[in-house]
Amino acid sequence: MRLILLLASVLIIGLLVARQIGPSPAPQADGGESNAVQAPNAPGDLDRFADDMNRSVEESAQQRREAIEAQSR
Repeated sequence: MRLILLLASVLIIGLLVARQIGPSPAPQADGGESNAVQAPNAPGDLDRFADDMNRSVEESAQQRREAIEAQSR
């Protein structure tokens, strides 16, 4: 009986480890429009990244401001 429980627990642990180590499916794009800023891959892209981040922050602030104004009316 102990041997059967030991084998079952080893099997379960083995399956869990195989699932963690195995290849994970690639995330699928939802096809929607994404306004996420892409991180730079090269050191030269850092200035463009900073500009994109600033623009994104300003757009988000403007959207929040407009939402607050719409609620206060």
